[in-house]
Amino acid sequence: MVPTDFQTLVHRFYAVQAERVEAYRLFDEGHEAYLRTGPHYDFDHYRQLVHEITQAFCGLSKEVLEIKERLHQDFDRPDLSEHIDKLQKKEKQKLELTAKLQLAKQKAQDHPEDEGCQEKIQEVKQEPTCCLHADYSQGMHAGLSNPVPGELPSCRYSLQPQFGFRSKPGSTYQPASY
Repeated sequence: MVPTDFQTLVHRFYAVQAERVEAYRLFDEGHEAYLRTGPHYDFDHYRQLVHEITQAFCGLSKEVLEIKERLHQDFDRPDLSEHIDKLQKKEKQKLELTAKLQLAKQKAQDHPEDEGCQEKIQEVKQEPTCCLHADYSQGMHAGLSNPVPGELPSCRYSLQPQFGFRSKPGSTYQPASY
């Protein structure tokens, strides 16, 4: 669905961001479930989760880029388009940090006697990340009297047993099924 008015487009942006938050939550839950399968990790299921999360993030990013383009071209709001561009860069950074943290957690679990592993986890957690929703939503509020509807649409994803990532009915994205 391509929103036709400015406020609807901005609301859709917020909804996509809420879906990103939910996808990160599912990714974290899936990684925790993966760690519980150690020391003989169920890597096949985790690899599938990573694949499906990657597909979801790609789809969400594509939608955000379409919103960015519409804000710039259709609504002459290069300021908001610039905010979204910065947001996309921060989202990429956040995903990279999430992957680093997951690797550090697994290493710490595999080597509980190594204090350096726990230090690495803390180090990764301390790497600079911005609060995306606070910083960039301020820019998106410009010109809106009611930027966020009372309820954002629920995310299109749900976590299935054995940390499978599956789309909810009506989802735009169709992750691979097992």
